[in-house]
Amino acid sequence: MAGLGGTPEGLAEGEDMLTTQEVECAAGPVAAAEAARGEPYTCFLDSSLAGPRGRWSFLCSRPFLVMTVNRGRVWIDGRDGGSDPFAALASLLKEHRLPLGGQEPPFACGAAGYLSYDLGRYVEEIPSSAVEDLPQPDMCLAFYDCVLAFDTAGGRAWLSCLASGRDKAEDLRRRLRSVSSSPVRSAARRFDPAARVDWSGVDCNLTHPDYLQAVERVKDYIAAGDVYQINLSQRFSAPLEGDPWSLYKVLREVNPSPFGCFLDFPDLVLASASPERLLCLDAATRTVETRPIKGTRPRGRTRAEDRRLAAELASSEKDRAENVMILDMERSDLGKVCEYGSVHVPSLREIEQHPNVFQMVSTARGTLASDKGPAELLAACFPGGSITGAPKVRAMQIIEELEPTRRGIYTGSVGYIDFRGNMDFNIVIRSFVLRDGRAYFHAGGGVVADSDPEKEYQETLDKVAGLVRALQQVRASSRDSGTHSEAALLAPGTRHLTPEGGCRG
Repeated sequence: MAGLGGTPEGLAEGEDMLTTQEVECAAGPVAAAEAARGEPYTCFLDSSLAGPRGRWSFLCSRPFLVMTVNRGRVWIDGRDGGSDPFAALASLLKEHRLPLGGQEPPFACGAAGYLSYDLGRYVEEIPSSAVEDLPQPDMCLAFYDCVLAFDTAGGRAWLSCLASGRDKAEDLRRRLRSVSSSPVRSAARRFDPAARVDWSGVDCNLTHPDYLQAVERVKDYIAAGDVYQINLSQRFSAPLEGDPWSLYKVLREVNPSPFGCFLDFPDLVLASASPERLLCLDAATRTVETRPIKGTRPRGRTRAEDRRLAAELASSEKDRAENVMILDMERSDLGKVCEYGSVHVPSLREIEQHPNVFQMVSTARGTLASDKGPAELLAACFPGGSITGAPKVRAMQIIEELEPTRRGIYTGSVGYIDFRGNMDFNIVIRSFVLRDGRAYFHAGGGVVADSDPEKEYQETLDKVAGLVRALQQVRASSRDSGTHSEAALLAPGTRHLTPEGGCRG
């Protein structure tokens, strides 16, 4: 093992010390995560898509402290932490701050977990009219003193710990030694658009006519000058046949992504294959990056159809205008906490190819002001504008009116904040919340003045096709092994989705 540890420069005597060592794990991150199953607060931040944004994966569990936010209060290991989640987070990060090192992975030790979409209520005035039928904390961040990092580009693994996490590090080393040297297969298969998607058993919280009516209502608000755009979503659900971890392993194959994750927390199990970055902060350079996605087309059945659909997206005036509108809002959010004049756009309306869809992505960067930290950056930019609309606050108010159930973690964020100041958070899309034998998943799209309601509805089906396909594969596997679940009862207030893709009441 090659050590990178030692006493960091500038560390006061008596403070905790970060040690990082290279470890052997030829089987890869998925096998390591499988070996850690069952540990409290298991957090697997998984990059399964090749490329620079998919370089790092992280595994951690057994935190030494947990911060939750629920019903207007902050709780720190069960103690009342006040009413301001971002101030409480900033205080905790300051308390545990470590100086910058030289070679450690970007997330060595620190906080990881999720921010629910509804955490936005702590920043802005949003009414409460949607039903909260799947209650969960508005934030849950676990503080870890032992983290396993995988550099997927170099095929190497690094184990970091503080002095308080040495026993956990030793236990994790023992687990890694017991893992087979053969990697868990994760063949990142491209979704086959010609394959039939079986919608049987899939329910949603809006009927097809209700969704079309909601789109028309958004267009009325736009015509009245209230907003320029709304990201309108609907929630689907289906029985989960098989265990959540099996579903996640299939999901990462069907829908590989740079910002995937599997969270096994007491109040929430999440399997996500998100392609979208909300915020990334490099502590050494103080560079901030956001990459909003706006504009989607399904993949084609042939290469020629693929090229046609990608070109159609690239030339769509609606999608181009929508993308720039959201990018401008994200630039404005960054401007609240970045150095004056530092916010810029290195990439505009790039067409990215994913296994199931093409998406239009832009990038904005800036330099975080010297008096701001990760918590202030999150407060300024959360939730992401690509999943609310513009202007953000009015869009969130209209979403609350038109969507019948609370979003919860959907369109919230999952990620980490390292104790040295690095941060990376996604936007939670292409994701399952797994609860009581059912899988819940959402999809939405940006509605603007000239939106076609039927096309907007179809876009939501295109976006969840890969998720439904993952459920199909898990169902088939579990039935082959004779372990399928009988928890197939309809959730209250849902509608059944027909094989043709429409909800009947």
